[in-house]
Amino acid sequence: LRLNGYHGACRMMMDHPLLGIGVGNYATENMPYWTSYEKRWFITEGKKNYHVHCDLIEAGVDAGIPGSTLYLALLLWALLASFALASPSSPSQRAGYMFAACFTAFAVDGLFGFNLRVPVSAGLFFLLIGMLEASRGAPHAGLASRSANLLLALALLLIAGLCTFFETRAFLGERCYQRANGAQYWAADAAQKGGAQKEARLFEAGYALLNQARQYLPWDPRPPEAQGQIDLKLRRPAQAITRFNEALARHPNHPGILISLAQAHVNNALTCLSEAAGKNPLENASFLDNLDRAEAAGRCAAELCEGLPEAYEALGRAAFLRATALQNGHQDASAALTETEKQLLQALHYGTP
Repeated sequence: LRLNGYHGACRMMMDHPLLGIGVGNYATENMPYWTSYEKRWFITEGKKNYHVHCDLIEAGVDAGIPGSTLYLALLLWALLASFALASPSSPSQRAGYMFAACFTAFAVDGLFGFNLRVPVSAGLFFLLIGMLEASRGAPHAGLASRSANLLLALALLLIAGLCTFFETRAFLGERCYQRANGAQYWAADAAQKGGAQKEARLFEAGYALLNQARQYLPWDPRPPEAQGQIDLKLRRPAQAITRFNEALARHPNHPGILISLAQAHVNNALTCLSEAAGKNPLENASFLDNLDRAEAAGRCAAELCEGLPEAYEALGRAAFLRATALQNGHQDASAALTETEKQLLQALHYGTP
């Protein structure tokens, strides 16, 4: 899985060599670059890479060739400075060997895993960088340098304070999201025991927690997606569509969200039919629009991850509704029925239950 991830990440880097795709955007942008192996992994396991698992390539993905060059330069400086400290004439020879061994390990591990994405490893890496710099015995700073250092320290303190503030908000958002997951678990438990009122109450409690998570994590697609799933369970397809579209705005390349959106449009099309009972469904603009949007979302999911059975199932359900509407309107439904059969057979072929 990692080797296939390297392949797609290198292609991303080649497509954006100067500026990259932006720091932290790999998880939301890598799906169009998936290899067939990564697609099969997502289909069978429901999992994907959220990082490249290679600091060098991920730096290039985030910030282009300049980013990977800076990362290499930092490692190279650390190694050369360590070996210089380990020279026979140096009083810190043994410390130099220790630093050289540590940064060699960081260099090797960074090529097949990641250090800078793990708080403990990243903290240790920069702590060792600081210790190495201190061990080199820099000349005594003058007054001007001390003033510059003080300004730099204040600037870093301000940045650290801002990071602490935003990371605290992110932590609170994650906490709300996890509590909402707990509410959904207990709602499912209540449903199994026949407690419909308790189930609905727990779903609404989870929904409120997810609203808080959306405010704390305005970039994260998980809270609105989870809200959309709750809306589907509570038979609110129109509201689910709004939530899934919000999730897609944050993560436009996720086949799972696209499939959920297609299902919500199919459900909303059925709602439109029930609200306009006795009328010709082919004259119901909202019904036809929902079918068109369901098919568009299903096709997009199938293009991103061909072989994903739920995508073909959603397409088949939309085609079947269209065929039913044509039959009720006394029109030829043979083409729509053929499309229904084609999509549902593909869904069965790829493994839908």
